[in-house]
Amino acid sequence: MVEMRSKQEQETQERRLLEQTQQMKSASSFSLSKNQMSNFSRVLNQRALIRSPRVTVASSDICRRMSELQAAAAEQARRRDELLHQMELLQREKHHVSEADRLKLQGRLTELQEDINSKLSQKEAKLRDDTQKRITELEKVRCLALSLRGSCCFWFVQVLENTT
Repeated sequence: MVEMRSKQEQETQERRLLEQTQQMKSASSFSLSKNQMSNFSRVLNQRALIRSPRVTVASSDICRRMSELQAAAAEQARRRDELLHQMELLQREKHHVSEADRLKLQGRLTELQEDINSKLSQKEAKLRDDTQKRITELEKVRCLALSLRGSCCFWFVQVLENTT
């Protein structure tokens, strides 16, 4: 009877252990931390020590399965780290591309600003020349008007003298 009871306890422990390993297997896709894995290993080792020597075959299977799960978890962590590294590289590349585009646009804006400034300077110089020419022409017209006015006055005075 005692033997049967210990056998039942061993079976329930094995069932629990199997459930935990299945949970570990499903949790390994979520990549457990090393702390969680070591805690789980410690629990399994303690349970293995509690068992009787007749269960050494089952415990060796459990240890084998445990090492397989740890290897799978390590592989998951390696893949996750690799994917994170690739994502980081892509982000850096995008940043460099956007930075290069920004610098290219900034250069284009500077070039356009210089073109506009040179065109404005040319128009300003042309307007100054035109203004200077008009001022010179107005001076000539004024001088001509003054000279005509003086001669007109002289002529008008002569006409008046002749009529009197």
